Amino acid sequence: MLMILLVCGQTTAYAADRKSDSQWIITEGEQTVDMTGFRDEVLRDYRMFQSVSTAIAGVSVAVSAFQLLQGGDQNAERAKRTIIWALMAAAVVNVLPEVIGIGVTLGRQYAWSPTG
Repeated sequence: MLMILLVCGQTTAYAADRKSDSQWIITEGEQTVDMTGFRDEVLRDYRMFQSVSTAIAGVSVAVSAFQLLQGGDQNAERAKRTIIWALMAAAVVNVLPEVIGIGVTLGRQYAWSPTG
């Protein structure tokens, strides 16, 4: 389970890099704004956050699995809840770039334009 979490964390982080730079250049009338530098800075910070949060989730799952094996009904329930929350948080962090990409695509596709 931990290996799947780590593999998903590493493959999703670079999904935004595969997109072309042309979609990060915004043209409104005569004015053109290049957002690739901003994108690169945000992705760098996101990758660091993703790496740290994936590592914390992995350690949390490992410690909770150890507590689950140690016994006790109350500790077992707490450990199960911790494992579920850690995996959900890691999933949200790893899927976030795809959700943002879908939102940007939909926003551009259905955006209102005063010219048509």
